[in-house]
Amino acid sequence: MLLITATQGDATFEQYAIEAMLDRQVDGVIYAAMATRRLTVPPAIRGGSVVLLDATSSDGLPCVLPDDDRAGRAVAIGFLDHVDGAFIGALSDPVPVRYHPSTGPILHPAEADAAN
Repeated sequence: MLLITATQGDATFEQYAIEAMLDRQVDGVIYAAMATRRLTVPPAIRGGSVVLLDATSSDGLPCVLPDDDRAGRAVAIGFLDHVDGAFIGALSDPVPVRYHPSTGPILHPAEADAAN
């Protein structure tokens, strides 16, 4: 059986949900956050099988984290495969970039010198 609850950050409801799950003798808990962050794991579940999803803690519990760098790179390459050019950087100082699927980013020589 799989029990899922979303507490929306309500500590009182979270405590109630944890107690309800423990009353049903769950085998383990996947304690998830909506955005990657360090969090404090409720004491009631620290003694059992718990895995953190999209979070870490000072308790040394096992966790599963997203690979944001690789995901961002995949999105950028997918985007650049479908456009003729793009601007990378702050809006006040953008660097024009052309992208070729087989060779990668191609900077205009003047912009390449400025970028280095």
